[in-house]
Amino acid sequence: MFALLLAGYGKRQRMQIVTSQHQDDAFVAERSEGTGHISFRKRGDDTVLDHLYQEGCAKIRLPRTYETKDPLAVLINTSGGLTGGDRLQFKVEAQPGARVVATSQAQEKIYRSPGGDADVLTELRVGPDAILHWVPQETILFDGARLRRRVDIDLDTTASFIGVEALIFGRTARGEAMTSGMVRESWRLRRDNRLIFADETKLDDAPASILEHPASASGDAAIATLVMAGGDLDFYRDALRALALETVGTSIVNDVLVTRMTAETGARLRSKLVAALNVLQNGAPLPKVWSC
Repeated sequence: MFALLLAGYGKRQRMQIVTSQHQDDAFVAERSEGTGHISFRKRGDDTVLDHLYQEGCAKIRLPRTYETKDPLAVLINTSGGLTGGDRLQFKVEAQPGARVVATSQAQEKIYRSPGGDADVLTELRVGPDAILHWVPQETILFDGARLRRRVDIDLDTTASFIGVEALIFGRTARGEAMTSGMVRESWRLRRDNRLIFADETKLDDAPASILEHPASASGDAAIATLVMAGGDLDFYRDALRALALETVGTSIVNDVLVTRMTAETGARLRSKLVAALNVLQNGAPLPKVWSC
């Protein structure tokens, strides 16, 4: 039964972890693997589900919302966190005229790696006159974690997009810090197949010491990148600057509004993210899972 339960969570035997000096004591650990695809289309004045596929530990739920008519897609990793060798892929598409909000069920946790990297790929597609808000909750990295995350965004000429990714390097309330491990995060944003924004973040060997540098995070333990494409970017840039949040910078590059922020704790980072997203989403509330 134990094996069946693991299979239900999309586990694969792909990594050998040696637990002692004796070869006979070595065992093959289970690794998580999941894929989820969801697509929405416009029907009359509404946005409705067009396609849903989920496999392994990747699940997608569509809770009923009352604050807005726009559908909410909640992306879930049922394995309860990721570690070296785990793979997770999600794809969200807003077809012409659709309006969609996508988020995660909870803060994703990346645990100490026994070997290899946790690979996370997010693909976002936004069609003509469509709007997609990608607002997952933060990712918490434990000491020794190894994460490779890529976000690929393809926009039509008339599409609008808001997206955020946030990293917390250890639970500061517990006195934790990420003193070892690796993070590699890549953004690629294209409009009409033309690359308009590319970003690379790499922290390895000693992430905490890198974050101490003034050119990095000046000792802060949490960072986030927020991007916006479409709409009156000058207005939103000025509105974000008017918030006068500490350690937050925003600018416009190639018709993309890019905002960077750091904070001493994950809780402080969240308060900054909520304030910034409230501006960019014109006061629309964040998904309720953000406050659960």
